[in-house]
Amino acid sequence: MKNATTRAQTHAASISRRTLLGAGAAAAAFTVVPRRVLGGAGHTPPSEKLNIAGVGIGGQGASDLNDVSSENIVALCDVDWDYAGHTFKKYPKAKQYKDYRVMFEKEKGIRMDAVFGASGQLARQIEAGAPYDLFLSADEKWAKYLEEKGKPEKV
Repeated sequence: MKNATTRAQTHAASISRRTLLGAGAAAAAFTVVPRRVLGGAGHTPPSEKLNIAGVGIGGQGASDLNDVSSENIVALCDVDWDYAGHTFKKYPKAKQYKDYRVMFEKEKGIRMDAVFGASGQLARQIEAGAPYDLFLSADEKWAKYLEEKGKPEKV
């Protein structure tokens, strides 16, 4: 027993710090990390996903969000929680709001790369002072509405 203990102590003392660190680095190089964490073929790493909020997500808004469901859905807002309930359930990690003004106030520290919503709802929110960089609409009526209000500042 004494001989085995002495042998183990002698062996441990013969390993240099450099050898130990090298072995640790080699072990770390072969650590398995899921593809979804690092990206890779067909997978986007979380750091490359957009943070998206949805407003008016009961009808068309739910369909719009479905088109970007692979991104980070961070906040959802709808005044009719019964009608929008299916969308709230689909994105349980997203914070839920009834008032877009409250959502923008409480989510100030969260980066939102895009806010999806019906053109009319978003146009009225912008008119009321909601922050925005770009307003895109397939409905020319709402683009003209904001232009008349002087909201899309001319560059």
